[in-house]
Amino acid sequence: MTSCLSNYIEYFRTKTRYTKSFRIPIIEPLREILNYCHNYSPKGYVFTILNESVTDTAKQYTRIKTATRLVNRVLKEIGKTLEIETPLTTYVARHTFASVLKSQGTSSAIIKEMMGHTKEETTEIYLKGFENKILDDASELLNLK
Repeated sequence: MTSCLSNYIEYFRTKTRYTKSFRIPIIEPLREILNYCHNYSPKGYVFTILNESVTDTAKQYTRIKTATRLVNRVLKEIGKTLEIETPLTTYVARHTFASVLKSQGTSSAIIKEMMGHTKEETTEIYLKGFENKILDDASELLNLK
């Protein structure tokens, strides 16, 4: 469920055994997306997969899973069109989000909170591939041909 609070979006993410609340500042690119969606979405919902008529938890879960599968399928097609080697998915988007923050000097503890992880070790799993890539790139600098 998502709701707009002045300059923030608040949403709740349920993962395995817990639900965590997030409060995200609305930066300009996000504001543009929300304004676009507002024109096509009734009653303040950003995405119409859930609304007040879907109250059954099982139906909500099914709708979210179906929408995620559709988004992943479309992301993969976009990636193919752009000739991106890695198949794009929502997981890749989360990994990229974490990696970009890390590359900008954001601490793993902050990234952990932003991603909703309960343990910093989980965040480190996301970041491990990024750190390996940095080391590989640094090693290439030694290859002076």
